[in-house]
Amino acid sequence: HFCTSVQIYQATPLLELPQLRQQIERHIQTETELLVDPAFFVALKDKYPEITQVQMRLQRGSELNEMMKYRYSVLLHIEAPVPSEITPAVVNGTEMDVQAIAQYLQQHQPDAVCFSGLLNCRVASDVRCVERLASTEASLSVQQLQDMMSDVPAEAIDPEHLYQLSTELGYHLEACWCAESHNGHFDAVFVRPEIADGAIVLTPLTQQSVIGGNWHHYANNPLSSQVTNQVIQEVRADLEQRLPEYMVPSGWVVLPNLPLTPNGKVDRRALPAPDTDLLRTGEFVAPQTSTEETLAQIWQEVLGLQRVSIHDNFFRVGGDSIISIQIVSRAQQAGLQLTTQQLFEHQTIAKLAAVAGTTTTKTQHQQGLVTGEVLLTPIQHWFFEQNLAQAHHFNQSMVFSVSPHLQPELLKTAVGKILEHHDALRLRFHQHNNSWQQVNQGWANNNDDIPFQVVDLSNLSETEQAASLKQTATEQQASLNLSDGPLMRVVLFQLGGVSQSQLLIIIHHLAVDGVSWRILPNDLFSAYQQLERGEEIQLPPKTTAFQDWAVRLAEYGQSQQLQSELDYWLKQSGSTVASLPVDYPEGDNIVEHAVHISVSLSKAETTALLQEVPSAYNTQINDVLLTALVNTLAAWLDTSTVLITLEGHGRESLFEDVDLSRTVGWFTSMFPVHLQRVSEHPGEALKAIKEQLRDIPQRGIGYGILRYLSQDDQMGNQLAALPQPEVSFNYLGQFNSNPSQPFSGQSILKSAGPNQGLQGRRAHLLDINGLVIEDQLQIILIYNCHIHNHSNMVNLAEDYINNLKSIIAHCQSLDATDFTPSDFPIADLNQEELDALIAAIN
Repeated sequence: HFCTSVQIYQATPLLELPQLRQQIERHIQTETELLVDPAFFVALKDKYPEITQVQMRLQRGSELNEMMKYRYSVLLHIEAPVPSEITPAVVNGTEMDVQAIAQYLQQHQPDAVCFSGLLNCRVASDVRCVERLASTEASLSVQQLQDMMSDVPAEAIDPEHLYQLSTELGYHLEACWCAESHNGHFDAVFVRPEIADGAIVLTPLTQQSVIGGNWHHYANNPLSSQVTNQVIQEVRADLEQRLPEYMVPSGWVVLPNLPLTPNGKVDRRALPAPDTDLLRTGEFVAPQTSTEETLAQIWQEVLGLQRVSIHDNFFRVGGDSIISIQIVSRAQQAGLQLTTQQLFEHQTIAKLAAVAGTTTTKTQHQQGLVTGEVLLTPIQHWFFEQNLAQAHHFNQSMVFSVSPHLQPELLKTAVGKILEHHDALRLRFHQHNNSWQQVNQGWANNNDDIPFQVVDLSNLSETEQAASLKQTATEQQASLNLSDGPLMRVVLFQLGGVSQSQLLIIIHHLAVDGVSWRILPNDLFSAYQQLERGEEIQLPPKTTAFQDWAVRLAEYGQSQQLQSELDYWLKQSGSTVASLPVDYPEGDNIVEHAVHISVSLSKAETTALLQEVPSAYNTQINDVLLTALVNTLAAWLDTSTVLITLEGHGRESLFEDVDLSRTVGWFTSMFPVHLQRVSEHPGEALKAIKEQLRDIPQRGIGYGILRYLSQDDQMGNQLAALPQPEVSFNYLGQFNSNPSQPFSGQSILKSAGPNQGLQGRRAHLLDINGLVIEDQLQIILIYNCHIHNHSNMVNLAEDYINNLKSIIAHCQSLDATDFTPSDFPIADLNQEELDALIAAIN
């Protein structure tokens, strides 16, 4: 019952019952704590005569948690004088509630009585779940099981209520597990205090005689997981010497024996599927070297894990391409030379530690003030191509809750240091003959030039504070200037008293992106803390300058390697694409009419998405999110092919001597992709989308370079003439608070005024953004209320999140493990050939 309770609490709602049963069985097998049946202590008394008496009591308390539900106290009397014993009369209490027990005691006023077989309300739901699991149809989910079991039977009793009753009626109470049942029942012995004093009250369980027999029936073996761990390590080590990395199994299950068919062959259908979370626990291998210790600490902090094994796969414990940049940045600050490409190729700490510091080239990047002309990058070309009426108002912003004791003068100095250190924040843009140029402005470290201000709202009411904050934020959002600056505003709102102040940071999108927001706040508050300690500000060394990156992209745009990708992008135009249905065809698609709809997964579902789902088909989070989106759009449009603009972080490893892990700027790659829905089966659909995404060359960065940076005008014109998507998708990564920082509750969702000018034209009819905030995935669908009906868009968002839940549930099922051709890159197989080969092996 205990293990069932834990697994039901941790399971995702859509998990089916056969998978839940397997998780419970594995949890029991890998449990590292000793779980003891109460009858063990009675059997111990019969085996060892020196134990004169055994007393057991249920744990007291009103909180419904593990301590209260399943733990109990045991007192063994060793060679103690035998005191007087109280053996009460026994009353069958299986149908009695607290009121019936009170009536019995008041009517009969016994000196001692035992009410046996009372249903313990603390564990009643768990008991019923166990019974249902043994008999319920397999199609039910955990959520349906919980709904069925939510009502506690009326006769169920909280032991604490009986303790209160005993005090009211002048009794001493002994509550102990029931001797006759293992289904969560207990016995309650009421004894007059004057009789109980100095005596031992015997409950039916402590009176019975139990023969020890097979002692392992009374408890689990916590050491068995150590044996399992050793076996797995030895087998893995042997296979790693014999097989390529991608062929070494990622999931392991140790069984006492293999299930057999009646013909004596291995029954493959009866083999249990690996459970990622439990196996990670069972296979934990601590860091062995200082490099492994450093990497493990970084992984734990960035991924939010309590511990990490050196054999855990980065993408199967919640990692993604954005987080990989953070890992590399932190590793370099710790003195380890790594690249994101190495992390993609060596996805465990053990393998990554072996190559740390082995890059063949170590380039010295510009550490001084970078100034002068900067070539436009592809995404910046795209921005100016939009010809927005309010180009100065196209921002990203964040609001942070900070200590009310933050010193404004120190924070202003820290902001100045950030502007000096991160060159992109000093960009300026000038239009000449219908073309735009950008330059990096210098920095005179003039206090008056620092775009920082303090707004004191302490004398206003909460309602007035909120209104004033929104008004000021709206004004600041529209105040940036592309040619004269600044491109950044920082405003500290002081709310007074003990209320946390609010720190608003606004930056024009031309100078910042999602990855940059992982760098800037940390640097800002690191600089502030150093000033607060009276130290000189020392920020980590700069990586490749945005100016240098722009030059390298322009050079790469003329290379034969890149031009060979052109055919891939042009061939996509052959697919027939359905236009999105619209409800109001005459609507104007401007920002003013944009509406946001947000749907989300639970924390448990998000954990499954990040840490369990990847192991089924060797996928990454974008594969799963896009499969759900393609399924949703294909059903809506009644088509098999959808055209979507995908956004990537754009910091691809194109050049060995370039490191962008700590460079601030707008690096986003944006490219159109046709995605086909080949099956309604969630597993087959996921495999197909995974392979289509793997076929995109260089994760799509080449499209923008070919279109905007190639000197061949015909090439750019061909790409510009391709059908343009009406839907965009962008996964922004994970945003979780760091309790070690002097700020909390960072949010890109708080009201900080409009990030874009209201008259700006939107590039797509639908924008879908995914992000994880405080361990919970949120999907934000942005549509135009003058083009689409609200209820239709709500239904579309709900369809999307439900499709995503279905994929998660499938990937947790028994049959959800398979390979795709990209898992074997040197084998040159298609899916049919690979399936046939695997079938032959099986």
